[in-house]
Amino acid sequence: SILINRSFLIKSVHPDMIFILGGINKFYNTSLDVFQKKYELLIDTIICQNPQAQIYLQSMLPVNSSLRYGKSYSHCANKIKDANLIIKKISDTRGCTFIDLYSLYSESDSLPSEYTEDGLHLKPEAYTLWSAKISPYFINIK
Repeated sequence: SILINRSFLIKSVHPDMIFILGGINKFYNTSLDVFQKKYELLIDTIICQNPQAQIYLQSMLPVNSSLRYGKSYSHCANKIKDANLIIKKISDTRGCTFIDLYSLYSESDSLPSEYTEDGLHLKPEAYTLWSAKISPYFINIK
């Protein structure tokens, strides 16, 4: 909901490319149906407001449920994977590009402790993987 309410800000900078990653906040108590409806509304709103932009939907990352913040998501490993399938489907049906970050950071459906201190947020050095994954999309910038 917060992303939807702030989506108008994106339009003000007239972007050619928009990278979206969202969904993990309070995901542990959100149904997949509600997640899908809100995600579709977000993407449809952004597309409507930015018809010239190429939109990249990034998958949710795994969590490490043995660490502090990750514990709240201990029952969400399969749910996160299902949500990523929803994001992929939305990407396909809306003409967006899907970027799979989950596989990049997942070891046995968990975020390795080498990438996180709290089970949810990445350590600064873990962003180099992310950067390497998305940098090819910037090759043909106008």
